[in-house]
Amino acid sequence: MSASVSSRVPSVVVLCVILLALVGPVETLPRDRLYEAWWRFLHFPALALGTILLAKILPFAAVAAAPKAVGIALLAVPLMEALQFFTGRTPAWGDILMGWAGVMAGGACLIVVFRKERRVRMTGVAMVLVLTLLAVLPAVSVVVDRRMAERAYPLLASFRTPMEVGRWVATSATVQRSREYAAYGEYALAVTLHDQADYPGVFMTDFHADWSDMQALHVDIHLTGDNELNGWIRVDDKVEPEYADRFQESVRLRPGHNTIRLDLTESFMTPRGRPLRKESIHTWGVFLDRAGTGRVFHLDAAYLSGAAEQ
Repeated sequence: MSASVSSRVPSVVVLCVILLALVGPVETLPRDRLYEAWWRFLHFPALALGTILLAKILPFAAVAAAPKAVGIALLAVPLMEALQFFTGRTPAWGDILMGWAGVMAGGACLIVVFRKERRVRMTGVAMVLVLTLLAVLPAVSVVVDRRMAERAYPLLASFRTPMEVGRWVATSATVQRSREYAAYGEYALAVTLHDQADYPGVFMTDFHADWSDMQALHVDIHLTGDNELNGWIRVDDKVEPEYADRFQESVRLRPGHNTIRLDLTESFMTPRGRPLRKESIHTWGVFLDRAGTGRVFHLDAAYLSGAAEQ
């Protein structure tokens, strides 16, 4: 790629735009699992194109420029993520891995273009296809998981697949699927409480949001240890409402199995007396007080029931 300086200008401009998009400040992204997955996927084509452009810009012959461009781009990916600390964005290992996959795909494209050997070029094509499939897999898995959730409704969670864990957000806790205390199916969600916050717990953020025809929410929880714990079930019908504008009911978990039934009829309202909009539930979850530090509870299943099913 021994192009003149003037011919490199468009490539430099596009590369700068890519860098700005990957590092510069952005508006807060919607808290949507599929949106976040596709946003992360964009690192893949951006870094693939950036690697190709970098090879075009470098003042080397084509064969020499390709590996140098790949090496520089691989080093640049974590550096760009680190720079996000200064632009108000949040670095993530997932973005780094997606970026590295894009760099390797860009390098494979360069192999296809500049190498003459048919076997080598076919290897490059195979690399691009495999890397692209791996990069798109997280977003596709969210789509598949949502289809499975729609078919299973009014069952909200049983953790039969690893994808179900992605429906939940842990607050000052770690979560993983576990075969222990799984009475409903083969797996439960083991939640280990930490002490970084006063109210550790887990919240479901991706589910069928219209509960209009439902009368109750049922949650099966197994609490390990010897002492009872105080907790709460919280339900929001909007994004991050203040305390007086959300539903919250206290629960007391006993050691062993607990079945919690939350009425969704007359008492399903905020402290201000506003009935929650059952047709647009946004988030719900279980959290406990700080006395639960280090304790583990197993969320076995969560499901809704109508009047005829109670």
